Amino acid sequence: MFLVLAREIRDHIYDKLLLALNETPPEPSERITLQLTSRPWRRIPLARGTCVGLMSTCRQVYGEIIASIERHGGLSFELQLKVNRIPQGFGYEQILPRWIRFPLLVYPKSLEPRIAASATIPNSKCRKFYLSFEIQSENRFSWWGDGGPTSLTTTLFNMLAAFLLHGPLGLHQSISAESDTQTNMWDIDTLVVDVIGGGTAFEDPDSGQLCTVPETVVTDTQRQLYMQLRKICRSGALAGRVRVVILSVAGDIKNEWLIDQGKKISVKLRDQWARYGWIIEKKDLEKS
Repeated sequence: MFLVLAREIRDHIYDKLLLALNETPPEPSERITLQLTSRPWRRIPLARGTCVGLMSTCRQVYGEIIASIERHGGLSFELQLKVNRIPQGFGYEQILPRWIRFPLLVYPKSLEPRIAASATIPNSKCRKFYLSFEIQSENRFSWWGDGGPTSLTTTLFNMLAAFLLHGPLGLHQSISAESDTQTNMWDIDTLVVDVIGGGTAFEDPDSGQLCTVPETVVTDTQRQLYMQLRKICRSGALAGRVRVVILSVAGDIKNEWLIDQGKKISVKLRDQWARYGWIIEKKDLEKS
């Protein structure tokens, strides 16, 4: 019945949905447990109050919403992650995703890039991608193991790769190489990873006890993310897909990288990272 409406009316509905502020995003419906031996990627449930569900209905509606996004010059998104580490056995992480608010209309002014302006990436559908990494743990996280990156590390970068390929739908459903949505890749102008939670109290999800996040865990998380982000920013993996990457702690910018748009990732490194799920190009998706 929806497609019976005139295109002008549908476009008006899309514009209203895209610009509607979701004041109360839904609480997370599940906690993603990341054990050292488990598969790193689980899909985030669809959110209420956004047009993402509408985007997944059919090819025609998806294309019309993409056209609406491009008319607005791209949108901004927020992915809120609460991350906890349980010190049992080898230890494992749990991620509680609070969804992407769609769109993010109130962007933290303190997180605007400080580096000199550079040429924008043509037709970026995402103006800003704000990833809030909220620590809810008294223990440091595991980022790297004997056999390579741990599930926490690969999950975070898989989320980014899925968004670069398919936008918000990439975080909610498996999309095959033959999917119609693959031709609409989502470049990002400014990617922000903001580490928060230091000194705050939280309820341990297993014991129910009230705990406090030590500043040492925040410092270690910042250091580990710095090393991971620095590598991916300098490798050429984001060339043509992201313009600026920012790492901050509680809104205070610690590091910025202006991506060299002319640098290309080596074939060897690209193939190595692809084994951990880092695939952001259509041609590589078809090979996987």
